[in-house]
Amino acid sequence: MKRAIKATMDSTVSEREKKNAVLSKETAEEGMVLLTNAGGLPLEEREIFLFGVGARHTAFGGTGSGENRPRYKVNIEQGLINNGFTVLNKEYLDEYDALYEASYQAWKKQTKEALKKVNKLESLDYTSSHPFFPPEGRDLKEDELPSGQKSAAVYILTRKAGEGCDRLLAKGDYFITDEELAFLKRLKACFSKLILVLNVGAVMDLSFLKEVQPSAVLLLMQAGMETGNALGEVLAGKKTPSGKLADTWGEKYEDYPSSSTFSYLKGDPTYEEYKEGILVGYRFFDAEQIKPLFPFGFGLSYADFQLNYSDIKLEGSSVTVSFQVSNTSQKYAGKEVVQVYLSCPEGKLKKEVKSLVGFKKTPLLTPGEKSELTISFDLKDSASYDEKSASYILEKGIYYVLAGNSSASLTPVCSLTLNEDIITEKLMNICTLKSKLEEIEIPVLKREFKVSKDFVIDPQAFKTKTIDYTSDLRLGGEEVEKIIARLKDKDLAHLVVGTSYLGVSHHTVFGAGGYTTSKFYSKGIDNMPMSDGPQGLNVTPVAKKQKQNFVNTPALPEALTGGLLGKILKEPKVGTKGCYYQYMTAWPCETEVAQTWNEELMENIGRATGEEMEEIGLVFWLAPAMNIHRNPLCGRNYEYYSEDPLLSGKTAASVTKGVQSIKGKYVTLKHFACNNLETKRNKSNSILSERALREIYLKGFEIGVEEGGAKGIMSSYNLINGVYSPNNHDLLTNALRYEWGFKGLVMTDWFATGHDTAYSGLGVLAGNDLIMPGIPKDVKEVEKALKEKKITRQDLEISARRIIALDLESYR
Repeated sequence: MKRAIKATMDSTVSEREKKNAVLSKETAEEGMVLLTNAGGLPLEEREIFLFGVGARHTAFGGTGSGENRPRYKVNIEQGLINNGFTVLNKEYLDEYDALYEASYQAWKKQTKEALKKVNKLESLDYTSSHPFFPPEGRDLKEDELPSGQKSAAVYILTRKAGEGCDRLLAKGDYFITDEELAFLKRLKACFSKLILVLNVGAVMDLSFLKEVQPSAVLLLMQAGMETGNALGEVLAGKKTPSGKLADTWGEKYEDYPSSSTFSYLKGDPTYEEYKEGILVGYRFFDAEQIKPLFPFGFGLSYADFQLNYSDIKLEGSSVTVSFQVSNTSQKYAGKEVVQVYLSCPEGKLKKEVKSLVGFKKTPLLTPGEKSELTISFDLKDSASYDEKSASYILEKGIYYVLAGNSSASLTPVCSLTLNEDIITEKLMNICTLKSKLEEIEIPVLKREFKVSKDFVIDPQAFKTKTIDYTSDLRLGGEEVEKIIARLKDKDLAHLVVGTSYLGVSHHTVFGAGGYTTSKFYSKGIDNMPMSDGPQGLNVTPVAKKQKQNFVNTPALPEALTGGLLGKILKEPKVGTKGCYYQYMTAWPCETEVAQTWNEELMENIGRATGEEMEEIGLVFWLAPAMNIHRNPLCGRNYEYYSEDPLLSGKTAASVTKGVQSIKGKYVTLKHFACNNLETKRNKSNSILSERALREIYLKGFEIGVEEGGAKGIMSSYNLINGVYSPNNHDLLTNALRYEWGFKGLVMTDWFATGHDTAYSGLGVLAGNDLIMPGIPKDVKEVEKALKEKKITRQDLEISARRIIALDLESYR
């Protein structure tokens, strides 16, 4: 059975588009974080002055695979107007538009000239590392300043980064420029209110806030297609911000443990030593007793809440804490997030001061309304990994349960006493270090809290899980076996290699990011279309039934799309005879989704995306992306959820459940693993301890697989302790399949093999089933490996069965 084109030829706005736009706006509103508020918000004034690059040139998302192209995007100025605000300085904004356009055209021309001297294979790297920086606006003239006593200025501070290059530790990127600072100080002096809106994708330096002292600071992030409307509703007080930070915002960049050695800063980005070990994010700030500017899990509201725990239960190794949350404000409805942390005892394994073990968000509470919440966690999930015994251990001592509405505002709830060490899992060592790594010493800090309730844990409540690394990983099924029997060795070599954009012979989705091979329809195997990206399906919105219109590379900067490529990518005008339409939703960036701390909302986003996949015929969504925010300068942090593995994992699991509730639609958790920088990512060697690997960098993926049931995984570009991810048997087989029970498909990132990187021919041996996007050379490498007996037909069959099984399931 061949897949058919499912895109519509009706250009009118569909009910699905309308419904998902509402969900996108709701997510943006719930993901915004109110950082400070000295009576500035919500705005009573409806006549305002609007400044900053993002006023009209709003950053809706970052660049690269996270981009997509919905029918429309509402910028901030339009969103404020839509919500009843009058912008008084339109002429100033018009003048800036002309300056912006002239600067952009100059950058574009300069970049095109520079690319003539750059190797074509390095052109994307060049443009990523030489981004367009918007110009500064001019200062205000005296006659442009407000004349009345009550006046409000809204300043949009905008930053944008993305795939291919890490951010710059420089003014205009991580730091504000001198001109921005001077302009903010002028606004503060001239207006009775200054509202600072951060239209950014990741942590940046905010030390200037002490000097400027805005009336309120709101972290908008990059909020997708409904950015402007969502911000307008929050500023107007129609909606109350309820987001909580998914990262720790330090007072200064040097507060982060990898600050001096991250990526290019040490001079050589091809190796990255994770010397902080498990002390990532708030774990490091706690250990070193550094007070952050804004702590992990923090966020203000227009409403006030009171939190009380009402009951605590211990059943076996599972702890359940019940809470009552009350809205004590007089005017505003809102939502609150309850967070539960666990402080583990010190033993032979030194530990973080506390770690997140559970969370839940209330429904919308009106003034005086109350809500009952229960949060459960299993103590075994907080076991520490001991490299010497290759096992997870709960060490004897007192465990303290802490609860509150941020990592820095916690109340001790109860203690749990364990009188003997418990081994929860017996494993094998994976991805071991090839050389000595000097990790930061974890300081021993006093961990004693006064609690009203104590429990003694019965050691018999735990059962040690022992992993069998010899079990048969072959997927069966009568129909699968019949197809396998019809395939020759050469067929199998083609099956484990995808089909690149122009090479696919059976296009079904305009602008799909890739396909599995289309050579074997006669043998019962169809190709499976795939699409980026983490902010929504990245396909061609308007196309005609011609081969070139199936190509979609919006990740390429405009400076790269001239000449023949520009003609190939040119889309027909809406309304042209024979056009197909695929308008997908642009969701808020993944960090903003995590900042909602709302698992129900996350699952709704996943389900909505799955429905869009069904509508246009996609099988794999190349998302969620879930690498840990190890350092604020990673170029793709906006594409990832959090610094915390539990929040990352729970978010990914919720989105996964939503997507895969639609039959035959699959997520692809990426980038597996330790792809925590972008500069020279395909040459970078992530050097870290096995404990840090397991407890921090794999944990979120583990939750996504075990709780979410993910059917797809994308291996990363980088090496882990000297072994490329697509060739890493420890990672892709021992951990992923034997330990976590993953039964889906592993694919490479795009062009992750070849060019002196991972070897295509050995992918299946490691557990990497599919080489993407697939070029003829990859097939030849697989055939060569088979001929030289580096791999066997059985190795190829194991991967082929996984591909075929998911292909068949996608039809049912």
